[in-house]
Amino acid sequence: MGYTGREQPQMSTDIVVPNYNGYRHIELLARSLAAQDDRGFRVILVDNGSEDGSPELFEKLSTELGLDHLVLRNGANLGFPAAVNAGIRISGAELVILLNNDIEADPSFVRELKKCMESKPGAFSVQSRMMRFDDRDKLDDAGDGYTILGWGYKTGDGKKAENYLNEREIFSSCAGAAAYRKSVFDEIGLFDESFFAYLEDMDISWRAKIAGYTSHFCPDSVVYHVGSSSTGGRRSSFKMKLVPRNNIWLIWKNMPLVFLVMNLPFIAAGIVIKGAAFALMGFGREYWGSVLKGLKTLGEVSRGPFRLKDTGRHIGIQLELIAGVWHLIRK
Repeated sequence: MGYTGREQPQMSTDIVVPNYNGYRHIELLARSLAAQDDRGFRVILVDNGSEDGSPELFEKLSTELGLDHLVLRNGANLGFPAAVNAGIRISGAELVILLNNDIEADPSFVRELKKCMESKPGAFSVQSRMMRFDDRDKLDDAGDGYTILGWGYKTGDGKKAENYLNEREIFSSCAGAAAYRKSVFDEIGLFDESFFAYLEDMDISWRAKIAGYTSHFCPDSVVYHVGSSSTGGRRSSFKMKLVPRNNIWLIWKNMPLVFLVMNLPFIAAGIVIKGAAFALMGFGREYWGSVLKGLKTLGEVSRGPFRLKDTGRHIGIQLELIAGVWHLIRK
């Protein structure tokens, strides 16, 4: 069925794009946003101290293309969560879309995210179908999951999209291409800036689940993602120094003590197995150093308050973490 203007969702929308030296991607991003069939949005580029002229290029292109836009400049690289938080704070829109700078958005990207969110009043976030930029028949991410082993995973990574064309509830939206309900940020808080990069989106989705909100995969909203362009690749030393630490923090922040004690043998096993695997890849020192840093700095992150009324939700999350292991086995 064709799209008509009368079907256009009416949620006010801002798109927040964190940027750090993303010059080579900015033109593709800007032109794909200018080609949206729903232009009812403003783009807020939050620059983290880039030195490559990328914020200036975005300003120039946005003006030429007629994009409603705003550029915020941080004096240094403050990390992904600090950048997107700056954009969220100044947004007065009902819907905030977070979008990586290394993205080409399909023309219906915005419209379909709005439709998906409007149809789910209890949703905190809805994620696009992320495809690989250089291998467009394969998925990059169809929603993120987590397991009792303390392992996160991307659903559908590297697989054909044909088996991921239905809307479904997911554990967490990947913040590289997802829409968030602004009112829920006002209730549960923003992204945890201490994470700097990686797993901050899993953390905020977990917090939203505890508060009773859901996240969903919206396959009709499509983007093409280069991936890890600002951090040196999928298995960079930079990533190895942050992800294990953040994973320790993620569990500590969100898992009630009774579940933490119950799950500790599985979490410990997961840490050891990953440590062995990364040692074989040449990242053993970075991995174990990051794990130790996470354990030593638990006092730097705040544990969410446990409320009796949330017990059922914590049990539901525990069951999801157990089911996540089955997902990994099936992969």
